[in-house]
Amino acid sequence: MTSQYKASRFAAPSAHPPQAYRLSSMCLPAPLSVGELETFSTISRQVSPLRKRQTLFAQGEEFKSLYIVRCGSLKQVYRDITNEEHITQFYLPGEVVGLDAISSGFHPGVTQALETTSVCEILPEALEALAQKRPSELGMNGCFLRVMSRALHQERMMVRLFLNRTSDVRLASFLLALSTRFRQQGYSPFSFRLSMSRSDIGNYLGLAVETVSRLLGRFQDLELLTAKGREIRIDDLDGLMALADGRGRQSIWHATVSSPSPSHLAGMPAH
Repeated sequence: MTSQYKASRFAAPSAHPPQAYRLSSMCLPAPLSVGELETFSTISRQVSPLRKRQTLFAQGEEFKSLYIVRCGSLKQVYRDITNEEHITQFYLPGEVVGLDAISSGFHPGVTQALETTSVCEILPEALEALAQKRPSELGMNGCFLRVMSRALHQERMMVRLFLNRTSDVRLASFLLALSTRFRQQGYSPFSFRLSMSRSDIGNYLGLAVETVSRLLGRFQDLELLTAKGREIRIDDLDGLMALADGRGRQSIWHATVSSPSPSHLAGMPAH
């Protein structure tokens, strides 16, 4: 990562108030208020870091705890009856893992670390005990309603991606969603590193690896972004948003450059 990338990525947190900045590095869900962060800190505990590809919990495993990503990232993979794998979710810092297992009591997919990842655990009984002990303090129930609302919103956006959406619109929407999630964590929305491979992205979006590579090259030809290895820099946010909305598709398929140059794809790892 170049110094320019580092400066861009870590510029945002310095603008936060000192107290909020200190709390943002704790094992707590975000975005939450300072009071809510302090409340969560009383019931969460850090567990041993996960190594890359290590499993947090298996598909079908009984639900026992919620987890909050402190640093690193995870992916959730569902294996169907034909033994085919489908990536259903990526989890970034500050996001809650395990909400989709509450109703059934079992995790619908295996969740693995994409890189060295630190998580914190919240036991259901700890939440219940806190609610009973201080039911009116800091609005804990409202806290989790907001967290669950975010999760539902992400699921709804994912469904929207697959409803009559073309491959270029899917990829543009995915990159914009990542940009938004990094911004919510205090990082630059314009420059970030992909912890997932092109293969993972393609699986998640229902696209071939070659399609992901070709589209990234085309996006670069149109000067929407720059990709160096797994580093992504968004150069034209408005243009990428227009594409994700379907308003910029004509420029993609009628660009003067008909295919991405080899140099654009050389630095993009497939796995």
